[in-house]
Amino acid sequence: MLKKNNFEFIPNIQISGDVQNPVDQNILKSLNIQNIEIDKKDYKSILLNELIEIAKPLENEYDVYFYSASSDKVIKISYKYLKESLIVFDKDNGLTLINVNHSEKTNINNLNKIIIKSAENEFNEIGLNIIEPENNILKLTPANALLDYSYDQKFEIENIENIENNSSYKSTIYEKKDILNTEKIPNIKGNRTLIISSDGESVYYKDGFIEINQNSFDYVSNNGQLILKNIKGIILNSPVYSVKDAYTDSVHYIKQDKNVLIIIISGLGYHDYLKAINDGYAPFLAEKNVASRALTVFKPEENTGMAAIITGKSPNENKIYDNSYKKIYTPDIFEYLSKFGMTSAYIEGNNKILDTSIEPIITKDLNQNFQYDDETFQKTIENLDKNFIISHFHSIEEESKKSDTSYESIMNQMKIIDNYIKQIYEQFDGKIIITSDYGIYNGENGPKFGQMRYENMFVPYLILE
Repeated sequence: MLKKNNFEFIPNIQISGDVQNPVDQNILKSLNIQNIEIDKKDYKSILLNELIEIAKPLENEYDVYFYSASSDKVIKISYKYLKESLIVFDKDNGLTLINVNHSEKTNINNLNKIIIKSAENEFNEIGLNIIEPENNILKLTPANALLDYSYDQKFEIENIENIENNSSYKSTIYEKKDILNTEKIPNIKGNRTLIISSDGESVYYKDGFIEINQNSFDYVSNNGQLILKNIKGIILNSPVYSVKDAYTDSVHYIKQDKNVLIIIISGLGYHDYLKAINDGYAPFLAEKNVASRALTVFKPEENTGMAAIITGKSPNENKIYDNSYKKIYTPDIFEYLSKFGMTSAYIEGNNKILDTSIEPIITKDLNQNFQYDDETFQKTIENLDKNFIISHFHSIEEESKKSDTSYESIMNQMKIIDNYIKQIYEQFDGKIIITSDYGIYNGENGPKFGQMRYENMFVPYLILE
């Protein structure tokens, strides 16, 4: 029992949704406790905003939803109007929400759950995004999911049998989880539905559930066991090809005594590749077979995509999670080929982005035209005698990230690269793999990358001979 003015028992309360730090009952004891008088009775209370600040809402603007354990009433109030709100410790009514300056109808007895929902924005990185090859289907923050896409599911935890006085007493313990209602998402249970976690690990969706775990999403089995933690994306109709195929395809062709050149056009998403060949900006590539749509890795950035290409591994294995990581924890293709006496060259623009087993050839802007692709092209021509070459072109990436860029300026860079590829093709004797590390989306609010959206996650993959 909760005794007035002390803390022998504190009812459970949970703050979840779009927050950094989900809150549970253990937090309450550490807060600034105030003594207040209500109807000539003394109570202990805390400021609601102090509790919310500990949860750390992910956006500056948000709505707060309050739930009661003893009724179906739900109260929604904007963050703007909670300055005077209190949570009172009451032995009869548990935790009581008192919204000073609001109608008494907004007060709640037996407060047990608070959900914080961020304001809507163009694209939110804090939740789960569901995409398919040509469409961003749905973005869900944890709060969106809890409020509009969830239901309760019981999972059996333990069967217990207790023997007393030669009698058997059996019981079962269940755990209740908030589950994403996938019936509201068409085709999510298709044959090629891929689930991807925040560290780049992926599994195909078969049976099981998507759990809304306070401020994140987990993929769990039919009996509630964790399969994949903190998932960031669900891809419907996921492509057959991956940028990791560049590693396995290269090894395959080299074992057949064929030289291999991988051309990486940084920042070129599949959507922009199609525009380039259809709008006349890539006449050479337009004459060839249409590139396959391939999946890059999450988080779709330069370092992660490049690491996946040269190791054939996802970020959860090679440990390159975003552009701040450089040390690779799995062997790269240069190391593998060196064991067989194969010669390699890795040609990189301006900066060394990863700690590879061979030193890259860093190109310099010798003609001072403020880009490095022309020097990358020249170094590629100089190294066509190697068994294996990687050439990393950056002008599309650099142009796409400019605040004042335009479609035409990006495509003009593609036209230049297309001409480089034509000249290389005419001089190289071997297989040429053309792909990208990640895609960039150029919208009204500027360039977007590193996100679970189709423009960032799908890239071209083409093999020429």
